[in-house]
Amino acid sequence: MLDNSPPRVRSGAKILHKLPDQRTCSFLLTRYLESIQELVFSKFTTRLIAASLWSTYDKALREPRRTDALGRISATICKNAESPLSEVDDHEAWHASFLGTNLRWECLGLIFA
Repeated sequence: MLDNSPPRVRSGAKILHKLPDQRTCSFLLTRYLESIQELVFSKFTTRLIAASLWSTYDKALREPRRTDALGRISATICKNAESPLSEVDDHEAWHASFLGTNLRWECLGLIFA
């Protein structure tokens, strides 16, 4: 599947392959969030993003990870990045705009931080 994909989708699949398993990710994220000040996203929102990532893509992110499954996730995230986030006043609508299947690369970057 990835052979015919755009380079950014192939790169995204490689990034997703580097993501630690859920248990390790949760441990590292908890340690990280305990040691930082809230700057861009609140700690609550960062935890929501991580929880959403695993609840939405758990099956595809389980080991052993399949390149074609990671490619589909990457393609979805790349498509989401093609449109700007809408300005909303409601925090639930704001969260919904980048959680679940609306995940964006910048949100995934918080998990890697």
